[in-house]
Amino acid sequence: FPSHDSQIYTFDSSKYVADYYVSDEDELFAGLDPGYKDATAFCVIAYRPSTGVYHIIDEYLAAGVTTDKHAAEFRKLIDRTGVDLIFIDSAAAQFASDLAYIYDIATVRAKKDVLPGIAFVQSLVDNGRLYVSGHCTNVLESLDQYRWSDKENLITEKPEHDQFSHMADAFRYALYSFTA
Repeated sequence: FPSHDSQIYTFDSSKYVADYYVSDEDELFAGLDPGYKDATAFCVIAYRPSTGVYHIIDEYLAAGVTTDKHAAEFRKLIDRTGVDLIFIDSAAAQFASDLAYIYDIATVRAKKDVLPGIAFVQSLVDNGRLYVSGHCTNVLESLDQYRWSDKENLITEKPEHDQFSHMADAFRYALYSFTA
């Protein structure tokens, strides 16, 4: 793995990885980053208003499968967790339409502001307000391996587009859009 110099998040998995039990107080929502050539990432988040803490409680990541297969997996997570709201990449209009009309899975367009969204997630991480369930290995890898691009010709900083960026985008869409 590359050095941690360009690491975006400083998530301390020794402190913030824990099992989570959903309560009636929790608000459940999800983030979805559809992939076509890339992986499709979906994560479920529980927010507990009384503590102001977010907990990523489930995930799905797959590449090279049909929309039918993705929708079946989303449906399992939605039914198991009680997700109320799914924030999807706003560039995925056809995928969102297919989910709604063919599979009865409604989504809401996510706020895609990359740098403010990353800053918001980093503030949750820095303030101990983001936890992750231990079985969410793709989320944990993304928190650890999501990096800033080292391309010299960029006008503004941007993250690498690699195998870790899809889940990072999914949880950023969810967390940043939920608070907006």
